[in-house]
Parts: sequence; C-alpha cells; structure tokens
Amino acid sequence: MHCSRAELAGGLPEENGGTYAHRMHGSCRCGTTHGPSAYEPRKRIVAVYPYTDEAGAVLFEAIRFDPKGFAQRKPDGAGGYIWKLNGARRVIYRLHDIVTDDADRVVYIPEGEKDVDELVARGFAATCNPMGAGKWGAVAELARTVLQGREVVVIADGDDVGHAHAREIEASLRDVVRSIRVVESPSPHKDISDLFAAGGTVDDLVPLRTPTPDADRVRALARLGPAVRVSSGFKTLDTDMRGGIPLPRFMVVGGAPGAGKTSLAVGQAVQCAARGIPVVILAKDEGVEGIDERVALLHGISVEALDRRDPAALEALAQIYERLPLRVLDGDDGHTVESAAATLASMQTPGGPALLVVDSAQTADADGTATAKSPRERCDAVMRAAKGVTRKHGFWTIVTSELNRGFYRSKRNEEASNPLAAFKESGGIEYGAQTALVLTSAEGDGTTIDVQVPKNRGFKKTPFRLRIDPATTAVSETDAAPPPSSSSEPGEDRFAKVRSNIIRACSRHADLGSASKIAAAIGGERRYALRVIKALIEDGDLVKVGAGYRPKLEVVS
Repeated sequence: MHCSRAELAGGLPEENGGTYAHRMHGSCRCGTTHGPSAYEPRKRIVAVYPYTDEAGAVLFEAIRFDPKGFAQRKPDGAGGYIWKLNGARRVIYRLHDIVTDDADRVVYIPEGEKDVDELVARGFAATCNPMGAGKWGAVAELARTVLQGREVVVIADGDDVGHAHAREIEASLRDVVRSIRVVESPSPHKDISDLFAAGGTVDDLVPLRTPTPDADRVRALARLGPAVRVSSGFKTLDTDMRGGIPLPRFMVVGGAPGAGKTSLAVGQAVQCAARGIPVVILAKDEGVEGIDERVALLHGISVEALDRRDPAALEALAQIYERLPLRVLDGDDGHTVESAAATLASMQTPGGPALLVVDSAQTADADGTATAKSPRERCDAVMRAAKGVTRKHGFWTIVTSELNRGFYRSKRNEEASNPLAAFKESGGIEYGAQTALVLTSAEGDGTTIDVQVPKNRGFKKTPFRLRIDPATTAVSETDAAPPPSSSSEPGEDRFAKVRSNIIRACSRHADLGSASKIAAAIGGERRYALRVIKALIEDGDLVKVGAGYRPKLEVVS
C-alpha cells in the first residue's frame, strides 16, 4: 500500500513518485501495526460450512467465528473469496447429499449447520437453510422440490424465534412431503447439539408444544419477574398472603357505619404514600373534606384547627399533600372510578405498585352508573369498573362498602350467617372482589374491630382484630384473639342456606304472598326462616310482584 504522507512514513524510504510503501498487515517500518482489510474477517474462523449445488460444486460458504459470529463468502474464481453473496444461488445445506440420498430415509431439519453436521455424524440425513432462523423463505421453493414425498422432522431451537422458524418450515412443506413433524429438545437443552453433548439422542426429542393464548399468557408471567407485593401493615393478613398484598389485587372492605372501614382504607393510603407508593383516593361517601380530616388526624393535625381554618394547620396539611404521592379526587366534581384510575396510572412507575381507594361502592360513579335502574345495578357498575382498572394497571384497589342493615341490626350474624352475603347490593361484591374484609365493632368497645375474611382468593382466610386510635384514627393490628370466623366451616353457614332456599322458592312459585307462606314452602325451623325472610324484604332482596314475592335477581334453580 503506497501513501504520499511523509508525516506517517516513519522509517520508510521515499520511492519514485514521492510515495512510501507500507505493509498492509502486521508490523510496518512506519512504526504502526496495520489491521486486516475491511473485506476479510476480523475473528478467528472455527468452522466452514460449504453450500454446494446438486452436483457438489461449492456455491458459497457459511463461516463460523470465535467469538461467536457468522458470515458468508463465495469463491472469487482465483483461489480467494468475496465476502458477499451477491448473485450467489441460495440452496439448502448439504444439497448434494440430500438429492443423492435414499428417498425413504427421514430428513431432519434443525436450525443451523452445526446441528446438521452433528446429525450427519450420527448417520442421519439432515439439512437447513443458510443464515439461520427467519431466512427459510430464500430456499423454500427449492426445498419443496428436493424434499417432495420425503418424511421430514423439523427440530426447533428452544426459544420463541426457534419455534416460529420451525413452524414456518412446517407450513411451507406440509403439502408436498409424505409426513412432517415438529419437535424440540427437552428442557433445559436449547438445541440438538446441546442434547447430544449431554448424552441424549434423537429418541429424546419431544413434540413442539402448540402455542395457545392461555399458554402464552402464563409464560408471559415469567417475563414479568416475581410478583410485586405491598405490605398491608397487618401481620395476619400479610402472612396469609405470603408476604403482602400481591398485585394486582381487588379488595372490598365492608362494615356498618362507624365500623372503621374508611379509617382502614385511608390509613392504608397514607402508609403507602409515606413509602413512596402513588395513591389516589376517590372520595364520594365522606367527600374530600372528610378525607382531609382523616389525613390531618393521622399526622397530628386537629380537626378543630381545620374547622377554624387555622393557617398553620392548613399549611401543614398542604405540605403533607406536597410531600406525599397522594391525590384526593372529589366524586361530586365528576370524577369516576375510570378517571381516578387514569390519574393514578399517570403517577405510577411502569410495573410498580400503586393504590386506588374508592369510597364507596354504593356512592361512587363509574361508566354505567348513570343508566343503572337500581342500587344493585349501580353498585355492580362500580365493581366492574374497579375490577377492570385493577387488572389493566396492576393496582391494589380498595373499595369500601356498606353492609345490609339486617346483618348488624340483628343477632343473625352471631348465628353462623355468611359475612360475604352481608354486603349491601352484595351480588357484584361477592363475585367481583378477590379479597373481602368484614369489619364489626367488638361488643362494648368502640376502639376494637373484629375482621373476618370471608373471601381471599388463593390464600388463607384467618380472622384478626384491629384497634383504632381514637385520637388519630390510626388502625393497627392487636394481639387480642379475634372471634372465630362464622363462615369458615361447613355446616355453620345457616343464614346463607336458608336465604338460598327462600330465593329458590320465590323464583319457582309466584303465589307466595306472605312470609308465612314462604316459610311453609321451604320447611325447616319456621321462626328462624321468618327472621331471614323479613331481613330479605327489608334489604330489597325480595320484592312484591302481583300476588307473591319475587327475588330481585334472576335465580337459576
């Protein structure tokens, strides 16, 4: 290589024409070690795979390098190579062997040349396309001609790309070959060479699993990594749920007025926000002012100071909202479950935890509540919306809910009733929530809350006991033993069974116009049945239609 720049010549002599002759490769007298040509490989060649025509003449070669890499070259006709395939005919690997082979032998098609050679070394007929996965189309028509009437086994590499490549080959050959199967190496082997290296044989190959939407959905969970969990701050609940609330999770907290459900929900919101978890509270039941008071109390700001609009107290509350990733949206200003979720999603770190609090199932608005024809339809619309945004965004969602008056006004909850059926407008709540907590005040104690867990999908349902600090409304778990859950054992669900019998009887008979007639129709203990019937009528679950009572919801007998 001749160069005219004297400043780069070093110890090279000047030749005729004023140029300096440098070495193209290696150490040069100019003082520099020159690299290889841009047209030659820069890695060490470890394997050469010749692609020939039907007669065995080399058309081009696939080159394998160390460190791992690939390239293609073709003969230049003068004993060298051109490191491009422009104009070269594309053929399958070992074409000459395939066309001269016994047509009754099985042809294996793995993904790469190394795998082909491994199979050939063990006495099998094998081929592949050049340049790996996704490049079958360049040789598909030739392969259809050469492999027509043959028995073919396609061996997929053990990844999504390898599976797709194998399926492409299967689709292109299916209508011309005698038979075709798609297989793969058993886990954990990534390809046939890996299987052979571990002592396996072709007999160990397994059918390639057929991808389905459900299988893809389950496998996608592995790509998400470990489940995100958020501590509830309640040891019993966190233990039952194996280390915290797994996200996404849809939870409903029910209780009588003053039972502590909003205190629990707001307490969770403030605790999460203090840990940097974004939180949005949709305030409709108590309103924004009520939530402000609870947030203030949890931070030692008195309600009296807020009532006086004391500047220092208001400034302290304002700074809390500035410091915490916590938003309170007014349900009376047109905010819905969906709009609250959109606000929270804008605050959420992708894949990170977030808490949505909806207060309450009976009063909040959502798509569908404006056209609801009954309180139950309205509640169902809120539950559908909450469930939908929970799954869409990966939230922990807490929805507060009232209980049927009969549950906390009568003694039937002490007579083995089912707390899950105690939710007001309970249909959507029973079936929509993943976790349901039912709060009741301990007898004669306004600061102690007994918590039953009638539903906790996938986890234990251990009851526990909470204490509310009357000064701050902070909720914490107490070591005092809670009462046993009334719905945890078979045979104790007396109220639910009687309720079911009543609903079924009223759906079958249109002439049950009095509680006495209904009680007679279901049999059993009349006195208890009359109490349940009265509660169902009071709660609107039984409605007088014509000559008899009918269930509010359609009953499938």
